[in-house]
Amino acid sequence: MTALVRVGGSDIPARASDARLLGRWIAARVRMTLRSPRALGFTFAFPLVLVTLFGAINEGVRVTLAGHDVSFTQYYTPAIGVFGLTTACYTSLVVGLATARETGLLKRVRGTPLPVAVYLGSWSAGAMLTGLASVLLLFVVAIPAFGVDVPLASVPAAVATAALGAACLAALGLAAGSLVRTSEQAMPLAQFTFLPISFISGIWFPLDGAPAGSPRPRTSSRSSTSSTPSRAASSPAPRARASPGATWPSSPPGASEA
Repeated sequence: MTALVRVGGSDIPARASDARLLGRWIAARVRMTLRSPRALGFTFAFPLVLVTLFGAINEGVRVTLAGHDVSFTQYYTPAIGVFGLTTACYTSLVVGLATARETGLLKRVRGTPLPVAVYLGSWSAGAMLTGLASVLLLFVVAIPAFGVDVPLASVPAAVATAALGAACLAALGLAAGSLVRTSEQAMPLAQFTFLPISFISGIWFPLDGAPAGSPRPRTSSRSSTSSTPSRAASSPAPRARASPGATWPSSPPGASEA
């Protein structure tokens, strides 16, 4: 027998009620993010600043992707898009969940009729939508401003990969956030788990052509896959190496708080 819930003077199935509630909370989460100057700065503005800054520093530098010479911003834009996606979906969830636990917000939520699954699910979905929106904004600006080329044939696969990556990052953010109790513990955990991986995965610089001794991830002998989810949208192949005579680009001083 299906349970019914009275909403607006009419009885509807409980599952439909939870779906409506989830949609409302997702919209509320997105609005909360857009109303936060800190979130807007680090999620939307900071990736644009990085692309502009390092694009100017490495102006004229060419990198080779599967035998094709492309500009540095063509390589760097999708990489920074992944950085923004990780900041929104992973770092913000780790810190936010720890802060909610520290301030007693999670206990108050458990004392309300709101299902915990709806609360955490809306938090994760809102972070995913925010991260994907930051990637979209980055490409909307980079295509006309920096001449980034996006092959239309690769867009569907890139969108699906970015959405799947956002879901995985959000799940990891919830898992990591459950390991810490305070916001002071959350930020070091988020940075120590994200920054080392970002440096050895090719987000900040092409791995081929890096200084000797730089770590490189192991790749399959059959095929080479992209080190970042959305890089397929702007390059024919993932592996990058500096072209002869090009200078190796500088890496940023570090990632800021989400």
